[in-house]
Amino acid sequence: MATKGRIVTYAFHLPAGTWFPAHTHETAARVFVLKGALLLGEGASADPAKSRHIPAGQAVFVPAGLAHYEGAEEDTVIVGVAEGPWTTHIIGKP
Repeated sequence: MATKGRIVTYAFHLPAGTWFPAHTHETAARVFVLKGALLLGEGASADPAKSRHIPAGQAVFVPAGLAHYEGAEEDTVIVGVAEGPWTTHIIGKP
């Protein structure tokens, strides 16, 4: 999380078989895949069969407020860049 208007950079290692539940963010993000492949789906409930395959070397834009989920079938590393404040809201959790 960062002060409003400040740039936030984050990195994640997603081990093979990892899936994050559907969630939203208050600000948009640009996500760069450094290793492996990110599986990214849109919607309020995760359906891995409907996810997009984003391989290493590519990037994706995730708009603010978009309900989405993500995972990896192989070890994957991503880096995201967004504007603060950076928050994650899991859908279905208060």
